[in-house]
Amino acid sequence: MIATTAQALTGTAPLPEQCVLIGAALGPRRTDPSFSWDWWDAGRRHVLVTAGTMSAHLVQDYLARMMAALEPMAF
Repeated sequence: MIATTAQALTGTAPLPEQCVLIGAALGPRRTDPSFSWDWWDAGRRHVLVTAGTMSAHLVQDYLARMMAALEPMAF
């Protein structure tokens, strides 16, 4: 998981070891997060989920809608 956020926003929340925080989406940020792709299983499908630049009224239940949409792909 590559997240466009920083520890200043996530605080002390535990993150999976395959999660890399690369900074804010606006302004200067690292371009090479030195993400370890060794855990990536090339034999499985992968989905990129992003909120992008959604309006505030769409973000409110975003995670619930995203999880419902991905549920049929559960492994």
